[in-house]
Amino acid sequence: MSIDPVILLQRERGMSLTAKRGDRFFGLCFPGPYSLGIASLGIHAVLETVYRLPRWRPERFFLDTGDVSLESRSSLRFFNVAGFSLAFERDIFGMIQMCSRAGIPLYSTQRTSTHPLVVVGGAFATLNPEVAASFADLMIIGEAESVIPSLLRKLEDYPDEVHNRSEVLERVAGLPSVLVPALTRPVYKGAELAGFTHSDSRTSIKVKRAVSDLTGSPTSSLFVTPESHFGATALCELNRGCSHQCRFCAASIVYRPLRHRRTHLVKEKVTMLSELSSQMGFVGSDILSHPQFGDILEHARKENMSVTCSSLSSRSLWEKPEMVGLLADAGVKTATLAPESGSFSSRRVLGKNLTNREWIELLDFILNKKQMKVKLYFMLGKPWNGPEDDLSFLATIAGVARETGKISVSYSFFVPKPQTPFEEIATLSFSAWKKERMVFEKGMQRIGIEYSGESPRLAWIELILARGDRLLGEKLSGLCNHQGIFRQASWRSLLEDIGRDWEEWPRRPWKGMIRPWDVVESGVDAEYLRKERENADRAIPAPRCPGQGCIACGVCKT
Repeated sequence: MSIDPVILLQRERGMSLTAKRGDRFFGLCFPGPYSLGIASLGIHAVLETVYRLPRWRPERFFLDTGDVSLESRSSLRFFNVAGFSLAFERDIFGMIQMCSRAGIPLYSTQRTSTHPLVVVGGAFATLNPEVAASFADLMIIGEAESVIPSLLRKLEDYPDEVHNRSEVLERVAGLPSVLVPALTRPVYKGAELAGFTHSDSRTSIKVKRAVSDLTGSPTSSLFVTPESHFGATALCELNRGCSHQCRFCAASIVYRPLRHRRTHLVKEKVTMLSELSSQMGFVGSDILSHPQFGDILEHARKENMSVTCSSLSSRSLWEKPEMVGLLADAGVKTATLAPESGSFSSRRVLGKNLTNREWIELLDFILNKKQMKVKLYFMLGKPWNGPEDDLSFLATIAGVARETGKISVSYSFFVPKPQTPFEEIATLSFSAWKKERMVFEKGMQRIGIEYSGESPRLAWIELILARGDRLLGEKLSGLCNHQGIFRQASWRSLLEDIGRDWEEWPRRPWKGMIRPWDVVESGVDAEYLRKERENADRAIPAPRCPGQGCIACGVCKT
């Protein structure tokens, strides 16, 4: 059901995109609901980047706001560029639906000069661009802010009425961090990926991931609205990357290396945002590692803003317990932490290094001495331990809380992501996942802790997409033609059509040397990933990322 765009615009406070004039039009498409899209700082970053370009006017499209833009009520079909941000695997279905509704041919090979160029970016596109490749004319690999200006300026050279689409694609192919799927094609032997062919001899098959310079003004909310997933909270990014290199975490690859925003610029942004909201949300994979985080919290308090935070590093809280008090004083009521496992040895494999004793002491301090609530993330389907260890650990934690209702748990499933040390690991079976969920939920009911969790079927589909390829991606539009997008029977049939099995293929699909994401140069050395996989097998603690200047993983060598 569509939401009235007029009402949404009336409730927004902040920048007005309708004030921008330009003769080129960029449709920024979020393949999900407005409430989530407006809460994504990545969307705000792209909007601001396009807005600053003199000839370009950005307008917004969301999955639940109808077939026209919020700003001018124009169809996406008539824009110069349709830009899609795919943060997660299942976002690709929202993209397919939005293109279909706008009358844009789904496959790039079917489009002509009368259609917008479909540009795809986001974390999923960076980790494994091949699944969405058939639907994209161009793909941005890495952080889009540093790529969009040069790309859009290049596109300004081609008037809509006369440009040749294939010529445009060939001209932009040499731009840094831009992948042109039509020029880099996979080669198959049966259903097995055998390699890639590249029709442009001037450029490499591999596209290097873009890393943005964060020395300028911090990325923050351009507008605030009560319709956001976080309510009328203004958001500001403190850093990108993470000092704690958890081996399962794709974000530690996509946003590597660790980079901090300048403190005085963050404070200036907080002061500006205080005019839009009384609530401040600090965003980052590792906000506690910011060297002046305490000063920033105090500044927010002086601006009479209550603070919320994204997930916190338990290791950082253990090492800097004074932060718990600062967070509580700033208005943070719930600490969101991620043990992932109740087994210390399993946590060491994953890259998390707090012992059970340290966890208990930390949680006792947060729950009882600082009177905060705690939300804990756990991961099921781990090859290293079952839910029994998790439940035993949670039963102990439940005893630590002196008041009921102060702990909640959210669980997901272990989905190995491309470009991480676990990219080739074999998962447990789908049947094992379902059994683990049943055991875990029954145990949680006995313990009496409030919980929520992920469907194993949807997580299995995420696994298929995370490790998928172009052959798989080309079949996805068929799922959107009926009501079977997430039906198990539909996915079984899809995989069978390309010679793959629902139960076995997703567990470890690529047994050879070639993988779909080999077209991406993340900057992380293959040797580093291999050693980290071996260290995981030995339960050796994961290294830390000290930020720019280190050469251990390879990202900062150049």
